[in-house]
Amino acid sequence: MAGNTRMDRHFHLGSDVQCLDGRAGTLRGLALYGPSLIVTHLIVQRALLGQGEVAVPMDRVIVPLGEHVFLGLVVSELESTTTVPEGAGQLSWETWVACERERIGTLDCVLVDPKTHRVTYLIMRQGLLLSRDIGIPASWIQRIEGHRVILSATRQAMGRLRRFATHRDAAYIAQSEQYDAGG
Repeated sequence: MAGNTRMDRHFHLGSDVQCLDGRAGTLRGLALYGPSLIVTHLIVQRALLGQGEVAVPMDRVIVPLGEHVFLGLVVSELESTTTVPEGAGQLSWETWVACERERIGTLDCVLVDPKTHRVTYLIMRQGLLLSRDIGIPASWIQRIEGHRVILSATRQAMGRLRRFATHRDAAYIAQSEQYDAGG
């Protein structure tokens, strides 16, 4: 990693979300502030049926550990969190990735800069039975429309990206290459 100690926060969609005193629910997605790709809130599907989802501000996230996200609040405080901000873009487990007007995969994981909260990489899952994950630089995102991320990259450029068996491998290598290149 070329001596660089900064590691992006790794938000795996569908992860277990924990409060200080128990389970909060499941990470459903991330709310973004406009086209800036800055994450403002985590969207958490509540643990108990019928409780819906809540938006937890990023400053309440203690540590995302891939399969788990730990929040700096207790379960009862979830009641005072807000709904998803009006007009916010969303990256969720329903988001799919498009290149040259064609669906090429589904969003699996989002890497976020720990200081600026800006998205740095998307990890996309391709395939059903023999799936693989691919790290996509955020600079390739042209726009987000509803449940679609539209890439500015060509299929040829996408073909040059490395494929991995897991989102963990893709996230680690994407960051290593980014930081080794001076990113």
